[in-house]
Amino acid sequence: SSATLRAMSEASPLGMFLAGGSGGCEQSNAAFERIAGLSKAAILGNGWQSALHPDDRDRVVMAWNRATGSGSSFASVHRFVHRSGRVVWASMKSARMSDGGQLLGFACSIDDVSEKREAEEALHKSEERLHLALDSSGLALFDWHIPSGEVFLSREWYALTGYDPQTLTTTVTRQLTGQPI
Repeated sequence: SSATLRAMSEASPLGMFLAGGSGGCEQSNAAFERIAGLSKAAILGNGWQSALHPDDRDRVVMAWNRATGSGSSFASVHRFVHRSGRVVWASMKSARMSDGGQLLGFACSIDDVSEKREAEEALHKSEERLHLALDSSGLALFDWHIPSGEVFLSREWYALTGYDPQTLTTTVTRQLTGQPI
């Protein structure tokens, strides 16, 4: 029933909205309002697009219009900017809703992936700092994962030893059986 679907939508941590056949938002849930940083009224129609990050807006709007114009699904990772300046990374997907081949509209889900993006960025920066430290120190990194037998060698290790990463086996095996340790 529609009451059941509405309750599921409101209970979900995922942002959700229903778009008509032309692509305009007709209803949304509280999670999407939180992710986009807009009120329910401001999201309606193409209002949600006003909260898109300026660097993402043209790409997302063009892809959304192309998908809704052709009745296709849509997927994008982009940013919303709240009035406070807070940036929220979101993964947005839509699926076509149809009845007997007639397009009724689109069901859309929006997942706040900010924490994941921030963790990936922190990992990337940490790896950059590690490589900078290794480059500066003249040291190399050798890491042996004993359960799998896999050996991880830093690019500095290859530079110091002169080995080519494509030609070097980096798995330790038992001498008699040839099986990974």
